[in-house]
Amino acid sequence: MGSACHVVAPLTTLIQHPIDLSMSYRGFLSLKHSYDWRSVGEYLVGSMLSSTSASQCRCSARPDVVCTVHPCKCGKCGPDGLECTWRKLCTHLLKDQDLANRVKQGIGKATYLQVLEHQGGTGPPQQRARLLLQLYASTRQHHPLSDTLLLLDTSQNPSFGSFPTDGMAPTFTTTSQLWCLSAGRYLLTWELVALMGLDTQKLKFEGQSEQWFRKRLGLAVHVPNFGLALLSVLSTPLHGCLA
Repeated sequence: MGSACHVVAPLTTLIQHPIDLSMSYRGFLSLKHSYDWRSVGEYLVGSMLSSTSASQCRCSARPDVVCTVHPCKCGKCGPDGLECTWRKLCTHLLKDQDLANRVKQGIGKATYLQVLEHQGGTGPPQQRARLLLQLYASTRQHHPLSDTLLLLDTSQNPSFGSFPTDGMAPTFTTTSQLWCLSAGRYLLTWELVALMGLDTQKLKFEGQSEQWFRKRLGLAVHVPNFGLALLSVLSTPLHGCLA
């Protein structure tokens, strides 16, 4: 009976003190909002108009626009540069999210990446990732951008992977690139480690490259997910003990 009580104790504690789901990944990692997003979707004026006009970058939320500053490297672009699979998937996304008119209305107005880079931020170098960010930043449900909890894995094409907006972090792989739309940057490797619930105080980082450490993460146990899986397996017998 004593051992059964020890097993039930954690579940009893969880019931009495539920997890605060209002705490998002953004709050957990203490992500700061360094950028003012209010000019996204507004007409270009002043210094932003000047810098945008001088730039050769043509990245936008339109899949049919080729940017020579951020060339695609998939090798399957075709003679017109528009035959990429990811461009076709983004075109489908425009239709599924009913974004075609909104993107058309945005021509000549400040884009998400233009606002970010005008304020000193750095967008992804890959045109595919840049288009994905522009598309999701155009959707109404993600505004105001300073408040959105959208976390984009830009290593995934539209319709693959998950793009959560509830403050939870998606399951990620060693090659995942998680972009916080409100913070205007990728999550750092150590932040991914924190989201996995690993104790970094016991880890030794000397002589480890970031790429190699990411591979090690792929072999590690995701503590929160493992805990939920274990709780699911034990839920029936634990419920019997409580009864």
